[in-house]
Amino acid sequence: MKKGNLIIALIFEGIGIFMIMESFKLEIKSLNDPGAGFFPLLLAISLCLLGLPILFSSFRSSANAEAGKESEDKISVPFGKIGAVIASLIGYGVLLEVLGSLVTFFLLLWGLFWMGHPRKWILVSGLSAFVAALSYLLFVIILQVPFPTGIWR
Repeated sequence: MKKGNLIIALIFEGIGIFMIMESFKLEIKSLNDPGAGFFPLLLAISLCLLGLPILFSSFRSSANAEAGKESEDKISVPFGKIGAVIASLIGYGVLLEVLGSLVTFFLLLWGLFWMGHPRKWILVSGLSAFVAALSYLLFVIILQVPFPTGIWR
């Protein structure tokens, strides 16, 4: 049994069950007329369902349980990258009003893609610009969602 997977699965299930209980405090109504608790309920159920395969795989025994136990001790959690993702999301929220949605989204994507492939700066920059422009086209121009313009006012 992999201890890390079990802990993550139990966290998913715990948060999902808590969200289900909290969404029932809001009005759910029906599919044709969803209330305030309808989508939180769907998201909570989805979170619980996504945690189930992790939970089941952590209990599944394998033929090489000893080899798995030895390799599990050597696995390290990349807390630096996790912290960088959290910091970049906080930075996105802080800079959104100042720089605007297009620039801030580009910078967020650039930072996240850079963590995955730090030596490929042309690919990271191009892909970030493409996704930011595509999201701007879809949400701001086609769907006319009012995003902050920031320095582009």
